[in-house]
Amino acid sequence: MVLRVFQQHKRAILSFYGLVGILCATGLAPLWCTEKPLVVYCPPFVYCPFLSYTSEQEFGGTLDREAHYKSPDIQDFIRNQGGWILWPLVPWGPQSVDLRHPAPGPPSWSHWLGTDEQGRDVLALFVYGVRFSGFLGVVVMVGAVVLGVVIGGIQGLKGGWTDLIVQRFVEIWLSIPMVFFLILLSTVMTYSLFRLAFVIILFRWTRLARVVRAECLRARNYAYVRTASCMGIGSLRLLWCHILPNT
Repeated sequence: MVLRVFQQHKRAILSFYGLVGILCATGLAPLWCTEKPLVVYCPPFVYCPFLSYTSEQEFGGTLDREAHYKSPDIQDFIRNQGGWILWPLVPWGPQSVDLRHPAPGPPSWSHWLGTDEQGRDVLALFVYGVRFSGFLGVVVMVGAVVLGVVIGGIQGLKGGWTDLIVQRFVEIWLSIPMVFFLILLSTVMTYSLFRLAFVIILFRWTRLARVVRAECLRARNYAYVRTASCMGIGSLRLLWCHILPNT
């Protein structure tokens, strides 16, 4: 029933496909937007730098470190051996710096959207920024929905002291500014995708929990819910199978 109602909104369907397409394209960014070549052929070997580590000693270098394929020396060595390099569609990563041109630079064939003040490719920064923000949004939304529904459902189903204590905690938690909390945490730990998502989820579940709580307080007085409770159905099953579908 929910899918049928959703499919009636054409703009929602188009937005859903667009969002999924953006997430898929940015999720596969290491395949088409990276500073590492897709394939390097240096007779008689074939390398896949974006999948494995390759030392520059393989290409005539002297140091045991990962090869920098944009180096003129490495490119000349591969060319002299009769090999070739297959670059991705956007041969730059978010931290790649192009020192060949003054920064910031205008759009060109090398940098479709130009470069920033540090010489980094703007298109690569945009792609990986969307990638980070998109997956962060998905993780935060899923986590907030799960946490909000569970806590709000328990409040509405149990009521009494459980509801009173949790509701007072929610009101106190809502009064804490998330920005100040993030600033405080940034002084004691480094951020990653899941750490940042965890902190945001801690502040996003409260609004949904209040809505679910109000609906569950109303739904627990329905006749079918009372009947199911009298039949001895457990709280979690009562919440999951009987209250939430109508909430």
